[in-house]
Parts: sequence; C-alpha cells; structure tokens
Amino acid sequence: MMAFMIIILLALLAGKEVGAANVSDTQNLLTDLSQDYNVNIRPAVDQLSPVNVSLQMYLKSIMEFDEVQGSISYTAGFLMIWEDYRLGWDPLRYGGLTKLTVPLKQIWFPELILVSPATDRTYLANTQSKARIWSGGEVEYLEGVMIESTCDVNVKYYPFDLQSCNTSFMALGYYQTEVYLMRRTESIDLTLYHGNSMWTLESTSVSVADISTGSRNKKCSSHSICAGSRSMQSLPFFYQFYFLVLLMRLCFC
Repeated sequence: MMAFMIIILLALLAGKEVGAANVSDTQNLLTDLSQDYNVNIRPAVDQLSPVNVSLQMYLKSIMEFDEVQGSISYTAGFLMIWEDYRLGWDPLRYGGLTKLTVPLKQIWFPELILVSPATDRTYLANTQSKARIWSGGEVEYLEGVMIESTCDVNVKYYPFDLQSCNTSFMALGYYQTEVYLMRRTESIDLTLYHGNSMWTLESTSVSVADISTGSRNKKCSSHSICAGSRSMQSLPFFYQFYFLVLLMRLCFC
C-alpha cells in the first residue's frame, strides 16, 4: 500500500513539474536569451563556416499567369529552419519551457529576396512576424506571401501550351560560404493547393544551386540559390468555347 501511495505521489509531482512554467519563467528566459545577443552576427560558432538554412515551399494558389507580360503571381507559404546556438537553453531552469515565440526582428534571420521579381516587392520575410525557437536552438519561421515573379513564356502551341515557371531566392548580402540554402523536399508541398480554372498544375520541383557574381575569387563570391519550379498545362476549354460561339455567330450572319 505504501509503495502504491509513493507511486501516486511521484506521478502528481511529475505532472506538476511539466505544467510548472509561468510568466516569470518566460520573462527570465527572454531576458537571458537577449543578453549580449547581436542580431547582426551570424549564428555560427565558427564564423568561417556557413549557416545552413532549410527551406520548404507550400503552394496555396496560382492567382494569375500573364502570357503577354511574362509574369506569374501566386500565394504560398515558406518555412525556413536554421540553428542558432545562442538561443538554446535548459528547460529545467525555466519551468520546463521547451519553445518560445519572439518577434523576428529581435533575432538574426536570413533575409531572402526574390531574384526575378515582377514588382517592387522582393523581400520574403516580414519583420513584424514571429519566429518559434526551440530549446535546442532550432529556429522556425513560417511566412505566407503573394509572389509576383517573371516567367519565360512559351506560346508555340498556344492555346494548348505547357508553361514552366521558376522562382528563385537568395540570401541578401551573404555568400554561400556564409549562408547556405537547402531544400527540405524535392518538390513543392501541395497540401494547401487550390486549383486554377485556367491552368492545371502538372508537376513541381525544388532545386538548389550556387551562382558566381563574376568576381575573381569564385569561391568567395558564389551565392546560394533555392528555386521552385512549376509546370502548368493550359485548359483550352474557354478558348474552344469562345471559338465555337464566334463560329456560330458567323454561320448565322
């Protein structure tokens, strides 16, 4: 009986410890993490080594494909994950806290830009957004955006054309020896995707590459690029419909 009571007591104490985190624990953690933290320094113990940034793309919808202007606009989500050793902590010292949400502008983050924008908006991140930090130092940042990018148009078989649009991103101000972009998957995640009445999505892919800026020292002037590709087949129903309507009108004139 005594052994049973001890087991019950230990279980209650364990349950209390798990849910023991309070406002003071969170405040103390925020204070400790921000002490001597510099957002301008890359989170690499060896400053001669790159920070690896893992990127996942989620396609939500294709808003418009302009064959005349050679551009595509779509809504998407982008998940970026990287390690920041300065943002790690021992959960036991802070009431069992294992994760924390902070404003993005309060920590270092990779400023990704759109390489081939069709508008003035080139930045992927929004400094007013939040980032999630885990006790092991892993940082997760998820952002929903509307992308407007240029696209090489092929109208050889119009209106039965197949278009392939690439959207590339790079870390602003960093060479690939400082920030290296990595893909989490080989294709764009379509879990949230809603179809388009004019185009059907045939396939997607995600690739990474290094490009040189033309400097003499190619190793130091190479930039890491992450690109998402979408292959779309046009749905010619509307063109066929309007063609038939026009043909019928001509026949009855």
